[in-house]
Amino acid sequence: MKREDLEKIEAYIEGTLGSVETKAFEEQMQKESWLMEAVREHKSFVSHLNQYKQRRKLKDKLEQYHNELGPVKPEEPVKQKSLWSRHWTTMAVAASVALITASTFLFSWDAVRPGKNKQFAYYKELKREVEKIKSNQNVILNLMGEEENAPSFGATAFAVSTNGLLATSYHSIKNADSLTVENRKYGRLKVTVAFYDEKYDIAVLKIVDKRFKKFKSVPFKFSSRPIQLSEKVFTLGFPRSDLVYGEGPVASLTGYEGEKMMIQVAVPVNPGNSGSPLFNERGEISGMITGKHLKEEGASFAIKAEAIVNVLKNEVRPNQLNLIGRQPRPMQVKKAEDFIFELKVY
Repeated sequence: MKREDLEKIEAYIEGTLGSVETKAFEEQMQKESWLMEAVREHKSFVSHLNQYKQRRKLKDKLEQYHNELGPVKPEEPVKQKSLWSRHWTTMAVAASVALITASTFLFSWDAVRPGKNKQFAYYKELKREVEKIKSNQNVILNLMGEEENAPSFGATAFAVSTNGLLATSYHSIKNADSLTVENRKYGRLKVTVAFYDEKYDIAVLKIVDKRFKKFKSVPFKFSSRPIQLSEKVFTLGFPRSDLVYGEGPVASLTGYEGEKMMIQVAVPVNPGNSGSPLFNERGEISGMITGKHLKEEGASFAIKAEAIVNVLKNEVRPNQLNLIGRQPRPMQVKKAEDFIFELKVY
C-alpha cells in the first residue's frame, strides 16, 4: 500500500478530511473492495492500539499504587504478612493486565500484517466439529454389542449431476478416512472423493452406496451470468443436523484479501456451512460457501460458480436444467432441499 493511501485512510478514520474529499473517498471505497478492506483492517488495528494504551495506563496506575505503599514496617514480627499475602488481589490484577496487554498487542499486529495466511488471520473455514455424543440409537447399538463411530467434522454437499456427483469444500474432506452424506429423502449414503481442486477449495464426491441408483433429475443448475453487486442470494446448509436457510445481498465481487474467484456476501453462516450452495433469485447456483470473516458479523465468502464449473467440466458435464427458476422462494427451497446433504467426515 502506498504511503499516500495510508495517510488518506488515517485522515478518513480520524475525520480530518473535508466533506468533498470524504464523499470522494467513500465513492472510491464502493468501487475498490481492497480499499474498503484496508479501512476496516486499519480501524481494527487502531482500536487494538487504543485498548493497549488504556491498559497500559491502568498498569501504570497500579504500579504507582504499589510504590506508594512503601516498605512494610516490621513492628509486630509475629503478625507481619508479606506484601504478596496482603495485596495478592491487586498484584494478581496487575499481572493479568500486563499479560493481556502484551497478548492483545501481539495478536493485533499479527492479524493485520501483510501476507498473513488467511486461516490464521480473520478468515475462518466452516467445517463443523461434531461433538461425540451418542444418540438413543447408538446406546441401543452399544447394548447389542455394536457401535457407531461419531464423525469428526460436519459440512454440506449438493448434487451437481444425476449420476450421484456432489460438490463440497475440499478443506472439509481433507485427510478423511471415510465419508457419508445424509438428508431426509435419501437417508444416509456412503460417498468417496471423486476428484478435487485444492487451490480453489473444491471437492467432488461420488455416491457409491448400493441403495442409490440415480437422481431422476437435479432441479437447479450453475448460473452462467456474472453475479452483480447488491444482488440478493440465499443459501441452504447444515450448520446443525437440520437444514438451515439464510439470505442476504452480494457485498463484494471479490473474496478475502481480494481473491477474484470468490465473492463476499452478507449472509449469516456458521461452522457446517462449508460446501453450502449459494443460489441467486432465479434458483441458479452462483457459488459455494467456504468461510467467513472473524471480525465482521455476516461477512461470508463463497467460491464463484465459474470456478466450480471449471473444475467439473474436466471430468463431468454439470446439470443443465433449472426446474425452480420461476417458483416462489418457499417452493424453490422445498424442491432443492432433497438434493442438499449433510456431509459427515470420519
